[in-house]
Amino acid sequence: MIKKSIAIYTIIDDLLKEIEHTEPQNRNISDAEVITTTVISALYFSGKGKGYWFYAHGKLNT
Repeated sequence: MIKKSIAIYTIIDDLLKEIEHTEPQNRNISDAEVITTTVISALYFSGKGKGYWFYAHGKLNT
């Protein structure tokens, strides 16, 4: 699932760059990360973003 998450993030990030999307500079998280979290939580966690955050935090910090 981590590899799919990375692939989805990469595609979303590339699409945002392609359309020349700009983001506010006063944030700690990118729009690509927000959209990826939404997509992954919808696909694998029945739309529960909190479940994905706990999963990702555990996998990325090991």
